[in-house]
Amino acid sequence: MKILFLHGWHSVPGGVKPTYLKDHGHEVINPNLDDDDFDAAVRTAQAEYDKHQPNVIVGSSRGGAIALNINSGDTPLVLLCPAWKRWGTARKAKPTTVILHSRADDTVPFADSEELVRISGLSPEALIEVGTDHRLADPEPLKKMVEAVEKAGRKTVMIRPETPADHAAIRDILVAAFANHPYSHQTEHLIVEGLRADGALTVSLVTELDGNVIGQIAFSPVKIDGRDCGWLALGPVAVAPGFQKRGIGQALVKEGLKQIRGLGAQGCVLVGDPAFYLRLGFENNPALQMEGIPPEFVMCFPMDDTVPEGNVTYHPAFHVGE
Repeated sequence: MKILFLHGWHSVPGGVKPTYLKDHGHEVINPNLDDDDFDAAVRTAQAEYDKHQPNVIVGSSRGGAIALNINSGDTPLVLLCPAWKRWGTARKAKPTTVILHSRADDTVPFADSEELVRISGLSPEALIEVGTDHRLADPEPLKKMVEAVEKAGRKTVMIRPETPADHAAIRDILVAAFANHPYSHQTEHLIVEGLRADGALTVSLVTELDGNVIGQIAFSPVKIDGRDCGWLALGPVAVAPGFQKRGIGQALVKEGLKQIRGLGAQGCVLVGDPAFYLRLGFENNPALQMEGIPPEFVMCFPMDDTVPEGNVTYHPAFHVGE
């Protein structure tokens, strides 16, 4: 899970709480926030949120106020003794907020969190009383923090690499998503399984919501005029029917492109709907052709200014059932 951790006043990145989250297997983005300029700290937090799109935001003390003052959409907040009355202008928390606070806190009154829950219309269960001081750095509050973060994260869409435990769900999603597709041979699940069996599934990501896999995207090598040019094919990509038209497919494509760029791919090619992929930065380029495919449906995403010229051929797994 990807977590944006916003530290408190006069704290520094790499403290006890973000380290504890990291030690429990989470990716933690922990920026250094300006102690003297609250607006600058908010700008830093906003930039990190926009860049990383975390699954959960954790804000500690002043960091809790910062979390309340950034534009974070539906991303859940876990606030630790939030000092919302001292900094910023936000006076309500979003419905997906959980607050951990000690009644013995002598820095930020516990009553402040009770008030935030009340004026935000949150349920009483959103406020968890824990710990014996403001820091919440003892074993019990640290454990409660991880539990709150992981529970919140299960209610958000998370993109991660596939695991063997996902294979059956991926197959079901591909079968269901392409069942009535007019341009499909309904073999997408067999394509992915063939790529996986041949070690040609360069990247396979899934989207997970509340512990269930609801989407998948695959990338595999292509040849251009018989040459390996470092380009990959995107596809198939699928979202379970009950979760389509929510931006999940776009998120998969964006994250997939980011991942293959990190692996050193020179570009990506696909056959798809121009109306969808042009919005995501893909383009038509006459340098690339595919036999039997109208050129307007052959789209590419070069990672630099160079596009190789020639006929694109996919891995043999794409020809299953022909």
